[in-house]
Amino acid sequence: MKIAIAGTGGLAQNIAQAALDEGYEVILLSRNEQPDLLPLEVVQVDYSVHVKLHRALLNVHTLISTISHSEPQLALIDACLTAGVLRFVPAEFEGDLDSRPLAAVKDPDSPFSHRDRFDVLDRLREERHRIESTIFVCGLFYERFAPGGLKGSGICASEGFMKNEADYLLNYRNATIPALPMSSKTKKDNGDQHEVIACFTAAKDVGKFVAKALGMEKWPAQLRCYGERMRLLDVIEIAEKVKGENTTGKKFSATEVTWDHLHDQLFEAEDGKKWDQVMQIDSLMATHRGEFDFTDPDLNKAFPEVKPVTLEDWLTDAWKGVDFECTSE
Repeated sequence: MKIAIAGTGGLAQNIAQAALDEGYEVILLSRNEQPDLLPLEVVQVDYSVHVKLHRALLNVHTLISTISHSEPQLALIDACLTAGVLRFVPAEFEGDLDSRPLAAVKDPDSPFSHRDRFDVLDRLREERHRIESTIFVCGLFYERFAPGGLKGSGICASEGFMKNEADYLLNYRNATIPALPMSSKTKKDNGDQHEVIACFTAAKDVGKFVAKALGMEKWPAQLRCYGERMRLLDVIEIAEKVKGENTTGKKFSATEVTWDHLHDQLFEAEDGKKWDQVMQIDSLMATHRGEFDFTDPDLNKAFPEVKPVTLEDWLTDAWKGVDFECTSE
């Protein structure tokens, strides 16, 4: 069975390697030549030229997209339909569909207003009788806590938002949590104020689960997997423990925020067109409303042979030997 993966970043490479390990034929689609990725097979494509995409996808069974912009993904869907591709995976990793807002808010001044994930999902729903699709829900990538963040770990392209070190939840290097979402449904003095929960997974393990799922006879609308499901407070405690073992150690300094606080901060950032802040706050609000929390990881259950790495082990390995005095760029 031949699998095509759109994109050549770290996530694409993790999926590709895991699929090769499962015995699949794999090609990576890229706008540019990628000699550094040898021995992985890379096919150069132009997402604006349908005939070239069509040719690249002939005899492909499943297309997995790791490119987040809607325009090339819609072009890929068109090419898949004409080339006879049977399955499509959109670049919708991390969040659970059932917990997302029902509509996308488009600000004409926003630099990311064109990245409308709903266009891609709607198109796949329209074509569901012609091509099967699923969303791989994995919670948040551990790599968000890596030196250099998602960008520094090579998981994604360098451009865009929420890809740098300390963009999500905590600044591991400086031992700070600029905004810790806490539940507004309980009183602070009862000890349960930190019951905001999320799932987390290493990108390498996501690749393994995706590769295993390629052999499933039927795909539901979503397939879920995670490395660990925990309270945000547990994430911080693990980070404190690991950093304490790597350095002299100290408690992380946290600023607690409720949903109402986040909502106010979001409006203020939008009014000031501070788009980096908008994305950071929006990701915390998504965590607060449960977009990254689920309790039925069907892929973990279906493939118990996949043993995901824990956050503690992953952090220990990721930050081993890192000079904490150096500032990440």
